[in-house]
Amino acid sequence: MRQLLTATLRFLLRHALQFALFIVILLAGRMLLAEWRAYSAGSEAVAALRLAANGADHHGAGLAAAATARVNALQTASQAAIAARLAQVQAQLTALRARQQPSLFTLPPARHEHPGPARARRSGAPRGDRSTDTGSPLSDGPAGGDQWRRCTPDAGAPARGPRARVCGTAK
Repeated sequence: MRQLLTATLRFLLRHALQFALFIVILLAGRMLLAEWRAYSAGSEAVAALRLAANGADHHGAGLAAAATARVNALQTASQAAIAARLAQVQAQLTALRARQQPSLFTLPPARHEHPGPARARRSGAPRGDRSTDTGSPLSDGPAGGDQWRRCTPDAGAPARGPRARVCGTAK
């Protein structure tokens, strides 16, 4: 067993450079194959883009011809026909605007917040400074005092949103 192991190690040491060279050649071939696939995919994309650009040029030329024909038709049209068409287009626009869905990418309108202690802290005032505090639900107001305000939902008042509250004082 010992002779087999030493013979195998001698063989590996003698041919180690050949094994390393063989592995390097295989890795280089794999890298070149990946590069060739990327290049061929890019050239196919370029061909598709050229075809699309050609189609877009033809479409643009068709649109330009149609616009020129419409302008020429409008030059010979009467004032009443133009006014009627304008009214029809404006009616279609108002119908489309009324039917328009809100975009998924629009922001909700800005809410007007009461300048409470949280906003005062965001604006740079220290936490204990109540000089900018003008009566938030958890403050004692600008006058100082030892009473804290407590907010409770008002059942009788018309709600202006999900957080409509009426504040009263409690000890």
